[in-house]
Amino acid sequence: MGSTQSLFTKLYKKRPDKQILLTDAELQQLNNIISSFRSKDAINISFEEMKAYLLPFMNISIIERLYDAMQWKPLAKRSQPRLERPTISPITFIYVISNFLKGNSNQKATIIRFMVGARDLGFVTSLDLFSFVKDLLINHLQIVKKQNLGIEVATIADDTSYDNLALNLLHDLFDPKGTGKKLPTLTQYSDIDVAGLLESTPILLYMLHQVLYPPFPIYLAAWQFQSFLPNFITLDDVDSKVYPTTMLDIPSLIFLNMHIPRQVNKSHEWMLVFSSFDGDDSDEFTFEELISRCLRYDNTLFIIEDSDLYRFGGFSSDKWIVYPKFRGSLGCFVFSLVPQMTHYKPTGINKNCIYMNDFTYEESPQFIGFGGSQKYPAFSINSDCKTGVSYPTLTYNSPQLSSKTNFQIGKLEIWAIFRASAMRTQGWKTQQISSVEFSKKK
Repeated sequence: MGSTQSLFTKLYKKRPDKQILLTDAELQQLNNIISSFRSKDAINISFEEMKAYLLPFMNISIIERLYDAMQWKPLAKRSQPRLERPTISPITFIYVISNFLKGNSNQKATIIRFMVGARDLGFVTSLDLFSFVKDLLINHLQIVKKQNLGIEVATIADDTSYDNLALNLLHDLFDPKGTGKKLPTLTQYSDIDVAGLLESTPILLYMLHQVLYPPFPIYLAAWQFQSFLPNFITLDDVDSKVYPTTMLDIPSLIFLNMHIPRQVNKSHEWMLVFSSFDGDDSDEFTFEELISRCLRYDNTLFIIEDSDLYRFGGFSSDKWIVYPKFRGSLGCFVFSLVPQMTHYKPTGINKNCIYMNDFTYEESPQFIGFGGSQKYPAFSINSDCKTGVSYPTLTYNSPQLSSKTNFQIGKLEIWAIFRASAMRTQGWKTQQISSVEFSKKK
């Protein structure tokens, strides 16, 4: 076996059309992997052999895409039906894996374009890209589910949630001018377009690296092994084995985490500081308690589910204060999660980003809100903690976020987002924290 592996390595290095990217040790390791699943007397690798090896690590859709990419032919020019795929030489196998693991953006883009399903003249369509990104998300999130997240996720991601996140990740490519177009059906994209997508949306490349690394643990740069979910932390006076419960599914958590400004979210640490979600409709909370929780933190994330199951909210990058006027900075934003997943940044037309007033300033309305004006906010939480309003705004160029202008609050979560070091500076005790706390009216 050793001499055969050595021969493959020599042949690979002699190919003038193949750039050498792996070290001798990495080549030997990859040869060992190939030998572990290829038939003893065979020279080439069959689809069934590769599938049997990869199935414990990834979905069949990603396996098919990877194998088809190794055939190195546009989809429309492949003469064999998909069930009769030709075998692949170990040299081609090594070339594709090495270029993906250690290649530059153009080399990776070429491989990914064939994984997406390159057609005539090597172009891919928007539908091809959408299908590929959705497959990748589903595969990656199945890996995530096996990890200890430090949180209980009450909502199982459905097909719509994967669709929404895939469309959001492809937004810059599909709709660069922000016209609201979701999935252009006739547009074709080249290697250059795919490389540009990977540069503008590196999360796609990170996810694919993390999907391919477990079966091919040869090379993984530190920058490639990033978590797209936050670290969920808790106060050390709470049982560390009791995890907080969120109404969000994993695609929604990834979506929100990637849009929080990096200067705030460098360490991806979230703490649930207020929740009305405990499965008991009789539990209620007070406006005073809600404001009290918000005033403790510099950066907060509000998530609302209305009575029609629309989910939306806002992020404040500014410390809350009780004040009779709107204020805030360009780090704030509002968003929709259901029925669609969209992020709305401040337009700069005004500074009406956030608003909080209890009964301190009686001449001004009492609510917590984001954007717009006192009469027409992007969304508000009224002082009864049961209702709110939502209007289109120029502050965020956002549409109505709730199902109805005047909506009923079904569930509410507030997350504090900061680093553990910042918590220590503020006098917090550190440990991984859980705080599914809420106040009941008396």
